[in-house]
Amino acid sequence: MNKFVYAAAGGIAVAAVAVFFLLGPGLALPGPQERPQVQVLPPVVSVTDVTVTGVEGDEAQLQVKFAVSNPNPRSMYIEAIQYDLFIDNRQVTQGQWGDIAEGFVVGSQGLLIVSQGSSPIPAVTTTVERNDQIAQEWDSMVDGSATYTITGTSAYRLTQANLETSALEETFSVTFP
Repeated sequence: MNKFVYAAAGGIAVAAVAVFFLLGPGLALPGPQERPQVQVLPPVVSVTDVTVTGVEGDEAQLQVKFAVSNPNPRSMYIEAIQYDLFIDNRQVTQGQWGDIAEGFVVGSQGLLIVSQGSSPIPAVTTTVERNDQIAQEWDSMVDGSATYTITGTSAYRLTQANLETSALEETFSVTFP
């Protein structure tokens, strides 16, 4: 029985030496595989509505509704949208939905998960006060004849297949209507 074990071990050793000499020292051994980089496409921010919801004296409540489209195959987490609203190249207000996370942990109530397709963002309401610098723009906003330009940034995260999370910001500019 011992002769059989020695013969088998010797045969394996001879086969290993033969493979080494035949293939050479450049034998590639499996190692860590490089992961292909997945291109992260930014969200597409659009404005679905801008409405004056109430006027009291020289103050108007302005509501802005956004939607976000995700062009990526994986879900995207929208953390915040910060914006400036202009009428006739004059800034009349600014606002923000959500909050940009400080650090690693983010509460889920401040995130909007967007799968492929489009998702609405909860409306943002700001108060716009009429003053001498924006009187004409404020009047057109209140009477419904204003055309708005909204510029800003969207903060988002995308988790890739290798569980790497990218925290990014993207600028946008939209005219409404």
